[in-house]
Amino acid sequence: MDIMQVSLSNLKDHFVAYIDILGFTDMVKNDFLINPKNPLYITKLYDFHKSMQSLITNESEDIGFIQFSDSIVISTEYDKSKFVNFVKLISKFQYDLFCEGIFCRGGIAYGKHFFENNFMYSHGLIEAYIIENEISINPKIVISSDLFELLYPYNNVDSNLCVLKDEDGTIFIDYLKNYDSADCDKILSAVTLRKNTNPKVISKYRWLNRYINFKQISTQNTNVSTFEEV
Repeated sequence: MDIMQVSLSNLKDHFVAYIDILGFTDMVKNDFLINPKNPLYITKLYDFHKSMQSLITNESEDIGFIQFSDSIVISTEYDKSKFVNFVKLISKFQYDLFCEGIFCRGGIAYGKHFFENNFMYSHGLIEAYIIENEISINPKIVISSDLFELLYPYNNVDSNLCVLKDEDGTIFIDYLKNYDSADCDKILSAVTLRKNTNPKVISKYRWLNRYINFKQISTQNTNVSTFEEV
């Protein structure tokens, strides 16, 4: 498509996920300033990027995927029948990062979206970014309430959709659904050992602790939060 011929009125709605990798600044400082001879995070993140590209290629040619610095955008054309698999794809990406001790948060929304030749112009992305920046807060990817109600009116939710309702009422991807408890115990132990005096970071670790305990896959803490099955 010639971009000069693009008509905004002809653009289609898309599901758009905006994902932010938490602690990215510290990762870059570690690799470039602290341990440049044996960088850790650039290798992990680049490997994840390549595996995600391969997975998307195998799954569907209709999924857009781009990563820049700590920002990741995943999109696909709006189609209710595609939403469960779209969420599963993002859930796998988030869980794989989690198993390496890399946490992320984000938002999923919908709206007009144009992405071609590495050029993106998207109302859906703006909506997803607002959710990530203002609502997600903790290591979770939150689904727009408007989108969720549009897809599942009267709470008629697809049983295959891996989501939970947080105590603040937000619906987020349940990325620890049906996974190995050993992985979660390992990550929780690593988080517990990290020394950080930043109240915002500590709050995120506490949320993750509660989420892991809710899934009943850790015995290291008994403070269970009030998440709900949707």
